[in-house]
Amino acid sequence: MKKTIVFLFIIPMLSIGQNKDLRSKPNANAIVAYIDKPFAQEYHEAFIVADNSEDTNNVRAIQPDLEGGIWIATKNGIYQKEVGSREWTLVNGGDNQGPAYDVAIDKDQNVWMATWNGVYRSRAREIQKMEGPKPPIAKLLSAKEGVYALGPYGIWLYRDKKWERKEYNTARSIRTVLSDNNGGLWIGTDVGLYHCADDKTTAYQGNEDLISAYVRGMDFDQDGNLWIGGLGGVSIRNNAAKIGEKTPEDGIVNANVTAVAKGPDGRMWVGTHYGITRFVREKKSIPLDWVGVGCYPMR
Repeated sequence: MKKTIVFLFIIPMLSIGQNKDLRSKPNANAIVAYIDKPFAQEYHEAFIVADNSEDTNNVRAIQPDLEGGIWIATKNGIYQKEVGSREWTLVNGGDNQGPAYDVAIDKDQNVWMATWNGVYRSRAREIQKMEGPKPPIAKLLSAKEGVYALGPYGIWLYRDKKWERKEYNTARSIRTVLSDNNGGLWIGTDVGLYHCADDKTTAYQGNEDLISAYVRGMDFDQDGNLWIGGLGGVSIRNNAAKIGEKTPEDGIVNANVTAVAKGPDGRMWVGTHYGITRFVREKKSIPLDWVGVGCYPMR
């Protein structure tokens, strides 16, 4: 044991002497250590809503709030997870529990919920049913002019503390909605894309307009172009026409696109039945120069 201790002390002493010699006399054969640079490591962390309920884990929409909490619409109802917690709490219990379809947050940070029997609003942690729109309500949208509620029986806008029905002529199968930031709506359905304004509704349903009329998700990219996801991939449109497409050949992991969203950093995320693809801009000076990277198959 004593020999071992002596040997351990000798090694550092020799090392120090060698380092001193290397500094005083350059050596072409000296090994230079590589200094790694910090980088962000992406990972997936699952938050199971319920262990033994397929309906509860069937999530249709997700919405974070400013406090860091998460709200989700599931086939079994609306659930909330507080910041720092792994537990989910049912929001619409009792006689109101049932299928929910969407969640949105307005400019005042009120949480709106679309369910089988109407629209609910969480304000100052009090849940209130917002009578007016005829249920079921499929989608909600918070825009600068107010909060929209859309379903198979119509489209309503809540502003000035009251609902008004919008006479837009669209298909009843509303799957996604987006504000055009000018008082109108883009609405995706099973049979095409609609642009709705008070004076006119325009339908886009042909092959020159979309890869497929079966629309499931959409968002604007950093250039203001509209990405429309559905069966077959993503169609990209400007104000006048289709200007591009993204298909599995471009990195989408599956042709059945169910969601499209722009991230805070400008990257475009495309969700499918079997995974997610993130698109990044290679050269900002070249329109549509987006590359699909970081594919994450679902398990």
